[in-house]
Amino acid sequence: MQLASTMADALKEQLKQACDRQQRLDAERAAAADRQRQERAAELERQQRDLDRQSQERAAELERQQQERLEIQAREQRERTAIYQREHDERRLVFEREQRDAACMEREQLAALDRAERERRAAQER
Repeated sequence: MQLASTMADALKEQLKQACDRQQRLDAERAAAADRQRQERAAELERQQRDLDRQSQERAAELERQQQERLEIQAREQRERTAIYQREHDERRLVFEREQRDAACMEREQLAALDRAERERRAAQER
């Protein structure tokens, strides 16, 4: 009976040791799985930060390109306005010159008519 009790105690001890080993293995597996989950979460977070940074860089580049297009359009508009203004000024100067020339010709014609009238009167008085 004592032999059976000793064997039962030995079996209990082996079973306890086996259970302890299994618990340690389970704990190690759980810790390894937890580390893998944390590493995967950290990797996903790094990837998300990279994607966010790339997205911000693309948005900044698009903004820069848009600003550049707006500046080009504004410069082109200023150039068109300057050309239009020069053409307008040239047309105004030509018009004013034609007006002066026409006024001068009219004064000359009036002076010629006046001279002719004076000469005609002078001729009649003689």
